[in-house]
Amino acid sequence: MPAIKTAISIDEDIYHHVEEMSQKYQLPKSQIFSQAIEYLYNKDESIELINKINRSLKDINLPEDGMPIKQSLKLFKKIIKDKW
Repeated sequence: MPAIKTAISIDEDIYHHVEEMSQKYQLPKSQIFSQAIEYLYNKDESIELINKINRSLKDINLPEDGMPIKQSLKLFKKIIKDKW
């Protein structure tokens, strides 16, 4: 994927920390920033997936104290069969 240049303003302490990391890992500062953004992007996607799962579980009205594993598996299989 082609790279796009951008300018950002960051706290001076963070900038110095990134400079140290750049030297320590022998990476360009831009790559460190890029990897940090990629990490946050992936984390955000994971959080979205967890939220979708939680909303789905809320829709099936599980009891507050949970349910035994065998019952959970039965319910899961039924949900998969019904939805697919």
